[in-house]
Amino acid sequence: MFNKGLTIDQIAKERALVKTTIEGHLSFFVENGQLDIGKVLSSEKLGAIEEKFAAAPDASLTKVKKSLGDGFS
Repeated sequence: MFNKGLTIDQIAKERALVKTTIEGHLSFFVENGQLDIGKVLSSEKLGAIEEKFAAAPDASLTKVKKSLGDGFS
């Protein structure tokens, strides 16, 4: 559905799932090399995430997400 152009919100609505479930599915495919992360995240967001982890490589995902703010999930 994502590859057909539907947004994460549209997929969640159509499948009666929450947005985070769809994000989890997409992250699985990114992790396994079946989906280019650039199709899921803008280069700006990816850069911001990379900067946070470079500055604090031992930081938890929760801590990094919190420091990035509500525009990141």
